[in-house]
Amino acid sequence: MKALKNKKIKGLFCLAVSLLVMCSVLPSGCADNGGKQYGEGYFFDSSAPDGGDGTYSHPYNNIGVAESLDISEGESIFLKRDSYFVGSLRLVGLEGTKDNPITVTAYGEGDDPKIDGDGLEGSGVVYIENCSNLIVENLDIFDSVSTEGDRRGILLDATNPLAANENDV
Repeated sequence: MKALKNKKIKGLFCLAVSLLVMCSVLPSGCADNGGKQYGEGYFFDSSAPDGGDGTYSHPYNNIGVAESLDISEGESIFLKRDSYFVGSLRLVGLEGTKDNPITVTAYGEGDDPKIDGDGLEGSGVVYIENCSNLIVENLDIFDSVSTEGDRRGILLDATNPLAANENDV
């Protein structure tokens, strides 16, 4: 009987160690949201408190941070649905590949995330410069200022393949 107890304890210990090892090798950018799996990347939620680190559980709250991130092929920028961001999303020099593009998209439930240029002139609310294999989708991009000006929703300065799908501009 004692040998059987020891085997059970050893088995449970091995299971616990295996789970610990499996959890430690998962990419830190991966997140599980009630069964929905998101790939590697950076998360943004306009209602999150300051001091986020870009993870699913502690997202950034300012899309201006995106410009300073080191985003690699296959990674994504996730903007939380029902979020309302003010300013510009600048994507400069990002290089995805055909098989591993960089994606800017929405996550969660609700309406597409909104990006309001709020009177931004001379640039795009989403500004894309010299990027390759970049997908931008599921965003509501606009400027709330009603006076005339030199305003653009998405400004592309790209020489390589780009797809902009399902955006309201």
